[in-house]
Amino acid sequence: MPWLAIETSSPSVSLAIGKDDTILREMSREGNASTLIDPLFKELNVDLQAIDRVVIGKGPGSYNGLRVGYAFLKGLLCLAPLPVVEVPTSLILASLAIEKTPSAKTILLLQNARREELYAAFFEISQGKPHMRWEEVAPEKVIFKKTEGSRRTIVSYDMTTRELPQWTDAQWLALRPTASMAGRLAHQLKLPPARSLSELEPHYVRAPVSSPAIAAR
Repeated sequence: MPWLAIETSSPSVSLAIGKDDTILREMSREGNASTLIDPLFKELNVDLQAIDRVVIGKGPGSYNGLRVGYAFLKGLLCLAPLPVVEVPTSLILASLAIEKTPSAKTILLLQNARREELYAAFFEISQGKPHMRWEEVAPEKVIFKKTEGSRRTIVSYDMTTRELPQWTDAQWLALRPTASMAGRLAHQLKLPPARSLSELEPHYVRAPVSSPAIAAR
């Protein structure tokens, strides 16, 4: 049976329906996932009863995007209690980068973490597959020094060499995560579903901070 994939961690929201490793249809636009699901299902003449699992991009990424995406997911689960598979958005981007540059030996994902810091995830490529070696939120100079000596292939959807001029010697790829890649990875890697709804939690660049007054309620 087909799967439904949701990716909302970047400004470009996407939904896809696929079966095994095949993408049946993907739709993408800036905005809310709720505006895509009806035309996506109508185009393929399917409904939630035809779906056997939901795949979602877990982040890190946009705080608001992930929060809205997970809220949308939980709304769907009220209609159909389907198994949910979470796929790290960093893995989605690294896999997209390999398709674009199959010769890359390493991939560095960069995202603006605000407060004069970057989110970085460093992947080594072995047999055409990405393997994360580390991820960190730190000032630019720390990330730059940590990756010195490696041939940098940088993937980012919200930063360019204008913001990071000392990285001009790197190969830059402007990529956004896609629901179709999330669905394919969930199938290819045979990722297990979450054991319960309470386990579903986005991976934010920074952990949300709640005030002591709210936490005490």
